[in-house]
Amino acid sequence: MHFSAGLDRLAHDALASLPNAISRLWDRDPTLWTPDPEHHAVAQNRLGWLDAPYVDLDPSLGALQTSLAAEGVRHAILLGMGGSSLCPDVLRRVGGTRGLDFHVLDSTHPESVAACEARVDLLRTVFIVASKSGGTIEVRSFYQYFRHRVPNPNAFIAITDPGSPLQALAHQEGFRACFLNPPDIGGRYSALSLFGLVPACLLGMDSSTLLASARTMAEACRRPPAENPGFGLGSVLGAAARSGRNKLTLALSPDIAPLGSWIEQLVAESTGKEGQGILPVDGEPLGGPDDYGRDRVFVSVSTPGHAPEGLESLEAAGHPVIRWQISGPDALGGEFFRWEVATAVAAAVMQVDPFDEPNVAAAKRLSGEQLELHAQSGQIAESNLISKADGVSARGRAAIASSPAEALERHLDRIGEGDYLALLAFLPEHPELVAELESLRLSIRRKYRVATTVGFGPRFLHSTGQLHKGGPGTGVFVQFTANGACDLPVPGHNYSFAVLCAAQARGDELALEEAERRVIRIHLGDQPGSALRHLREALIKR
Repeated sequence: MHFSAGLDRLAHDALASLPNAISRLWDRDPTLWTPDPEHHAVAQNRLGWLDAPYVDLDPSLGALQTSLAAEGVRHAILLGMGGSSLCPDVLRRVGGTRGLDFHVLDSTHPESVAACEARVDLLRTVFIVASKSGGTIEVRSFYQYFRHRVPNPNAFIAITDPGSPLQALAHQEGFRACFLNPPDIGGRYSALSLFGLVPACLLGMDSSTLLASARTMAEACRRPPAENPGFGLGSVLGAAARSGRNKLTLALSPDIAPLGSWIEQLVAESTGKEGQGILPVDGEPLGGPDDYGRDRVFVSVSTPGHAPEGLESLEAAGHPVIRWQISGPDALGGEFFRWEVATAVAAAVMQVDPFDEPNVAAAKRLSGEQLELHAQSGQIAESNLISKADGVSARGRAAIASSPAEALERHLDRIGEGDYLALLAFLPEHPELVAELESLRLSIRRKYRVATTVGFGPRFLHSTGQLHKGGPGTGVFVQFTANGACDLPVPGHNYSFAVLCAAQARGDELALEEAERRVIRIHLGDQPGSALRHLREALIKR
C-alpha cells in the first residue's frame, strides 16, 4: 500500500490516540469507538463479521446449486436492499455469471421492477428474498409482487436473521430453503456471510476462494500498525476526515469499479452521524489538480495493467493519494474485509459508532406517513411549487425563478467551500438517464469545484442517506422525480410501486428538510432524459 508524503505520519498519530487499537478490535471492545454505554450493546452485537472469513461453508449450498440445475432453473433474482443487495451486485458485475443468469432488484420504481421481470422466464427463475430484519418494506413488496406472479413456493429462498418475520414466512409458505445468518453481523458488514455467499454460489463462483482471500487479509489485519492494511487505511481516512479532508474519492480500475458502490454504503452509513462523516465519491472521473479543493483524499485500487491515470499529477500537486494493487476479482474477499476493518478504524478515530444508523429511520417514518396519507386521500403531499416551464417543474427551498434551470442555478449558488453536491434520482436506472446524470454532475464539478455524487432512490436511502441527514451539514441536494411510463400493483396492499416510490421520494425530501439541509426537488415530467439534458445545457450557458 502506497501513501503519499505525510500520510504515514498521519496514520501513526491517529493510531497513537487509540492505545492497543488492534487488540481491542479483535477482543470486541466497544469502548474503541465511544465511551457512551448506550452504544456499547449495539457494537458488541455487531462484530460477528470478524469471524466471517473463518466460518466453514454451509454444505447445503452445493446441494442447492445441483438441485436447481437439475430442475432446469436458469435465472435468479435477488430481492434486497442496502447491505443485502450491494455485495451480490458487486459479485455479479465483477465476477461474472458462470452459474445462473443473476439479477438484483433493489429499486421500487415500477419501471425497474418491470424491466427485471422482463429479463427472465419466471417459470425457470429462483427468487432470493434477502433481509436481515425480515421486515424491510421494499423487500416485502418485491416478494409479494413475485409471489403473486409465481405461485410455487419452491421458487423462493430466504436469507435472514433467526426469529425474523421472514423466517416465519419461509416456514409458513414452504420456501425451498431458508438460510439463517449470524444475528451479530450488521447488514453493511455482511458481504462475507450468507448474504454474500449464497448469491456467490448461485453465480457459480468459488466461495472457498472468496473466503481464503478474506482469511489472508484478516491475518494481515492482526499485524502491527505499520504493516496492517486495514488499520493503515482506516487511520488515515479517519484522521484526514477530522482535518477537513472528508471526501473519499475512489479511483478504481474498470474491471473492479462496481466495488465502489459497496464501499460507498459501508463508509457513508458507518461514519455519517453526529455531525461527522466521510463522503465516498464513487464514479466521478478523475480530473486535474485544479478541479479539486482541499477536502479530498484519493484512494485507488487497481488490477495489473489497469491503474487509473492522473494520480501522479494529483499527488505532485499535494493532494493526498493512497493506492494499492490486487490480483483481480479473486481478491474481492480480501477487499471486503480490508474495507470493513478500515471503516471500523476510521470511525474509532472519529469517535462515532460505526454499527448504528440513527437517521435512516427518519426517511422511513416520513415515507410511511406519506403512504398513510395516500390511503386516506389518494394523494402524496407535494412540495411547494417554485416554477414550471418546458414540461419541467422545480420544487424546494430555492428562490422564485422563471425556469427550472434558473431555480437549479440559484440553488447551486449556495454551494460553499468544503460542500458536496448530491443528485438524488428517484428514476429508473436506464442507461440514458445514468449518462445524463453523470454528465450533469461533471458540469457541476467543473463550474463549482465541488465533490459530486449520484444516487438512485430508494437504494441510496440505505447507503449515503444516513450521511445526508446525520453527517456534516455540507450537502447540497437536488432530488429528481418524473412521471412513470407504467405502474404495477403491490398485491395485498392499497398502494402500487409508483405510489411507494413517490412516498419514499417525498419522505426523503422531508427528512432532509427536517435536518435543515439545502434541498430542491425537480420534477422532470414525461421525458426525463431530455429534461436533464436541457438543465445541463442551460447550466453550461449561464
